[in-house]
Amino acid sequence: MKYLVITLAIWGTATSAALSTPPEVQANLKNASLTGAASASILTKTIYDAELWSEDGKPFAIKDDFALSLTYKASFKASVLAWATVFEIARIEDTQKTNFDDLEQKLTTCFSDVKRGDRFTAMPTNIDNVTFFFNGQKSCDLSYPKLTERFFGIWLGPKTRDPKVSAKLKGVE
Repeated sequence: MKYLVITLAIWGTATSAALSTPPEVQANLKNASLTGAASASILTKTIYDAELWSEDGKPFAIKDDFALSLTYKASFKASVLAWATVFEIARIEDTQKTNFDDLEQKLTTCFSDVKRGDRFTAMPTNIDNVTFFFNGQKSCDLSYPKLTERFFGIWLGPKTRDPKVSAKLKGVE
């Protein structure tokens, strides 16, 4: 049940939720500007607030510099977050989750358990690499084929579970 809850939370329901620019975004994204925000909820419980940041206020493009921050409103184990991430990537690519067992293992090591108020920020460095920050501190650089497209596609790609949430994050709705 817990895996289903976090999987559903990945796509959630959109509401606006804007905070100040996280320090890791300020330090790593030139002239960071909030592109959009949304919240993921299950029934009436908000799971996390998401914010998409762009450089110089540019509209979102996967090839450009950007950052995605998730501020959690509930507690989850790192292994659950990794499992749900890989589950969504497999769903988007219409393949078996077991094809990404190696990625799930890497994500489990990269992620931390979260509790209310914890923040993960992810920033792509190239098509195959993403840098993750936990509560403002760099937690890991992760390399995996097409990781930028795969990871951020959960929220920002054409096959996201909730196009309305994606549109809110991209600032087009």
